Amino acid sequence: MIADKTLADLGWPTLVDHWAKRCATKRGEAAVRTGALLDDVAAARERTAEITEARGLLARGQPMPLGGIFDIASAIERVRKAAALEAAELVAVAGTGRSLARLRTHLRTHAEVAPKLAARAAALADLGHVFHPILEAFDADGKLVDHASDALGPLRRALASIKTTLEKRMNDLLGDERFSQYLQDAYYTQREDRYVLPIRTDGKGFVRGIVHGTSQSGQTLFIEPEEIVDLNNRRKLAEAEVADEERRILIKVSVWVAEVADGFTWSLEIAETLGVLAAAAIMAE
Repeated sequence: MIADKTLADLGWPTLVDHWAKRCATKRGEAAVRTGALLDDVAAARERTAEITEARGLLARGQPMPLGGIFDIASAIERVRKAAALEAAELVAVAGTGRSLARLRTHLRTHAEVAPKLAARAAALADLGHVFHPILEAFDADGKLVDHASDALGPLRRALASIKTTLEKRMNDLLGDERFSQYLQDAYYTQREDRYVLPIRTDGKGFVRGIVHGTSQSGQTLFIEPEEIVDLNNRRKLAEAEVADEERRILIKVSVWVAEVADGFTWSLEIAETLGVLAAAAIMAE
């Protein structure tokens, strides 16, 4: 074991710092910073040969594509325990699966130049049957698309229709003389997730409905007119149905990920090693 002082005198910590900063992923960076020197000559020679291959790819303008591999290890561990992942986590998992596939294909294509690296990449799991349908289920903003299930689109459209009706009704109430003379301002808003009108306190006895709070000054009551209570209820129910369906889809998709959790785990380990080699090649250059 080489003494820390000897390593410091050789400038090894500085080199490690530069090496780590050139890693494409946080996982690779951590591996470099916590890694130990190889103590076997054959292993060191093998590692040198792999770095030489990575340098060859760099020289040809064909570096290993390591972008888009996210830190999803914690998500994979949670899904092993039957946890349902959130939309952003599932998109990250699927995007990582796609990036791993791209890395495997790239090194297979350049196997003549980098046979050792290609052999490592060949062990990356084939996860296309999982990440393709997940990516198709989400839009560019990470939101479930309407066709993510047969039910989701119709439920969302029903909710949108109720919201349109409710907002039109609220606009009509703003101009209704039964309410307009008591309005603090000519707008409607939401309180406690219900559509309400801002009514002056002196209009409380003249506007029938449910009070959902007051302004900080105490001069305004936020009242849900009795005419729109049923519409508000229908909107809340429709929102719950949409949320339930979205949750059901996330649970279903999370089960897909759980079924290939091992494949993700070992593939992340392989990608970590390839990332460390790629960063070493950049340092070598």
